[in-house]
Amino acid sequence: MDVSYKHCPPCGGGKPLPFHKADKAVQEYLESLGKNPAGWWRCANHGEKGRCLFVQPYGKQSEGLTLPESFR
Repeated sequence: MDVSYKHCPPCGGGKPLPFHKADKAVQEYLESLGKNPAGWWRCANHGEKGRCLFVQPYGKQSEGLTLPESFR
């Protein structure tokens, strides 16, 4: 699986966290929002509540968004 290390705004901290390419369910959700799902990555960090819900297009953190709780 491809891994890229990036800063995750919701997770915070000073070190980059692992991001993986968005899976099919996330891609379908992005399509439902009218976004092109190609090239999106999801933070793989796990906190107290479970896996982080932040996704972003590769290299475009400002266009990132938070997935619904159902994606935990």
